[in-house]
Formats: sequence, C-alpha cells, structure tokens
Amino acid sequence: MTQERRDDIATTMGVPHSLLFANAANYATAETDKQGFYERTLIPDAETIAKQVNKQLLEPLGFRLEFKPQRMSIFQADETARAQSLLNLVNAGVRL
Repeated sequence: MTQERRDDIATTMGVPHSLLFANAANYATAETDKQGFYERTLIPDAETIAKQVNKQLLEPLGFRLEFKPQRMSIFQADETARAQSLLNLVNAGVRL
C-alpha cells in the first residue's frame, strides 16, 4: 500500500498521523493528538454505539451501557497538570 493511500485512510477515519506513523511528529505532538483523537473520534463513536446497544439490546433487559471517559488515564493526567498549574498560580499570589 502506498504512503498516500495510508494517509488517506487515516485521515478518513479521523486518526492523527502522529499516532500511526513514527516520522509524523514528536512525542509532545503525538500525546496532544492522542487526546484529541479520543475526544473527537473515539468517545463520540463509543457513545453512538452505546446508545444503539442500550436502545436495542440492554434497556429491554433492564441494563444500560455507560462510558466514563473522564476516568481514563489520558484524561486524569491532563486534570493533574491543570490542578498543578492552578496551585502554582495560587501559591504565587494570584487570586482566583
């Protein structure tokens, strides 16, 4: 498969090239792209699938499938970094 075809497939599926191709970006860019991929592609798709699974299969049985992406480690690390930044500002005397 040609590089152009691989690029087209990745783009069509919403997968950042930095996650697939080693030469596409540095580590920081890949991590940012990874979080964006989760937020813009994987989580919305998972919620769409869950909605249909719940409606057609689980709810008639009294069950429900629910995703909690905020519990994933990729989002926990981001929240920890934000909390540390806020703490640094408060310790520097900046009022909230």
